Parts: sequence; structure tokens; C-alpha cells
Amino acid sequence: MIVQGVLNGKFASGDLTVNVFHFTTDATDWTNIMDCFQHYIDAVWTPIAPDIASTWEGSNTQVYQRDSGHWDPKGEQAVSLAGTNSGEGLPQTCSALLIGYTGRRKTVGKKFIAGYCVGVQADGALTSTAQEHLLSALNPYITPHTHSDVTLTPGTYNQKTETFNPFIGGRNDFILGTQRRRRQGRGS
Repeated sequence: MIVQGVLNGKFASGDLTVNVFHFTTDATDWTNIMDCFQHYIDAVWTPIAPDIASTWEGSNTQVYQRDSGHWDPKGEQAVSLAGTNSGEGLPQTCSALLIGYTGRRKTVGKKFIAGYCVGVQADGALTSTAQEHLLSALNPYITPHTHSDVTLTPGTYNQKTETFNPFIGGRNDFILGTQRRRRQGRGS
């Protein structure tokens, strides 16, 4: 079955962050699936918390099941994640990037992580310590995660073709990217 997990977060300014993940699983107990997703999020976010501004905190996680062409909500839990860096935050569109490869041409999973601080980068590139933290988050991001008798296999999901592609590898981008999603020639 295809599962979508969502991590919602917010900055002290009130601006929101939303990170969406896709998985396959054979499990059917939604309480355990929710616990496994929460554990997965902890494994990905814990290594990078020292680089994330303390003005960011996680709000909740949600899980959905893909059913007959739509996402059916299955659960929501509060989450206790927060950035621990007291330094000044970068503009909120500046993000570190985790990339998961699927083995299918032109099909990659990109996870933009907002909230990085000015002090963990130099000229747009992460410092060596921040690179190590991001590298520590990559393995849990791309590998199957087991907890509470549930295994979640991460990957990408194409809603047009209704196909799931599991991650087979990945990399980090140590140059900060942007989540800006405007069309070429529109907006400023």
C-alpha cells in the first residue's frame, strides 16, 4: 500500500513548512504506521537539528493512504522537533537538500530542509560540520525504516501514473538551494 507522510512545522514568525514523504508498506495497523513514520522523521531530523534555527519547530505529522485516486487521512500526531541553533536564520527559502535516487530516469526525490542558520554556511555552501550532519540525515531518508513491527520503504510517488519508485541511493547537496517554485519570467 502507498502511504504519504507529512511533517508540518512553523517558524516563530508564523510561516509554515510542509515536508511530504512517500512510502510503501505491507502493514495495516495505522497506529503502528504513524509511530513508524514519527520514528523515521526523528531519525532524519535529529542529526540536522544543531544547524536549524531555534525559531523553527515541528507542529505535527500526518499520514494518508492512497485509495482510489485520492489521499485518505489515517492519523495525526503532535511532534516534538525543534531547531537548536540560536544563530540568525537564513531567508526561509534557503534550504539544504537531500536527494534520493530511484533508478528510474528523471525520477528523484528531493527533500528541501528550511531553517538553516547563517553560521552553518559560508558563501552559500554548508560548513564541514553542517555537511556531516546532513550526510547523517541522508541514510535514514533513503533507506527502509522499521519500527513497531512496520517497515516503511521510502521513495517517490507519481500521481499521474499511480507508480511508486523506491529509493536505491542518494546524495546530499552541500550548496544551499531554494524552494522557490515560480515559473520562469513570472514574479520577482
